[in-house]
Amino acid sequence: MIAMNRSTVWAIQRRAAAVVIALTSGVVPLTCGGHSSNCENCGAPNSDGGGAGGSDTSSEPGVRCPMAEPQEGAPCPGRLDCTYGDSLRPDCRRMFVCQDGSRGETTPTVWSSRPSCRPPPPDFCPINPPASERCVPIADPNERAPCEYPPDVVCSCPCHLSPSAPGCDLNQKWKCYDPPAEPGCPPSVPNLGSSCTQGIRCEYGDPCEGWGMVTFCRGGLWEVGAASCPL
Repeated sequence: MIAMNRSTVWAIQRRAAAVVIALTSGVVPLTCGGHSSNCENCGAPNSDGGGAGGSDTSSEPGVRCPMAEPQEGAPCPGRLDCTYGDSLRPDCRRMFVCQDGSRGETTPTVWSSRPSCRPPPPDFCPINPPASERCVPIADPNERAPCEYPPDVVCSCPCHLSPSAPGCDLNQKWKCYDPPAEPGCPPSVPNLGSSCTQGIRCEYGDPCEGWGMVTFCRGGLWEVGAASCPL
């Protein structure tokens, strides 16, 4: 019953791939499921349940998330990330994680929920999608949040650090994200653990800002994929 905040999204992205620093390119390419890759085919969700972490092209069937939201503290099968809901923001989907010893936890194998996302500040979002219009970014990352425009557009005012003063560079423009153009990608982010077509990789919003997500279909189920972000 609780949605993801940006720190939860980052944590899942880290579980989905290991970080390898490339000094020559200035980016952080991630590995997928133990296989070194630029993550062109890493990622993954659809629109009803949740899924396991990691990313490769394995066709082994995955463990499907419950159709209905599980009860927090109830027993679970182990190593599952499941999301529910229909928010356009991946970080606002209600998320449940099945904790188990393979992640280093000492707690029993039970469902636990993750903290909720933050809405944008009042009067921050324009009435209509503000693509390429100037905006004033919110300096506090805990208050920063994108704006949703149904049926499938999300816009954000990015915060790029100012080279001459603390905080964000105020000379910014709104950036709007349409549904992914890749064939087979749902128009809005699929829920982790729901069924999908093998090998599809979809990117929603900006995964490097903490609220977007890369999704990948492995074993017939959507899971979190890896993203390559600037250092």
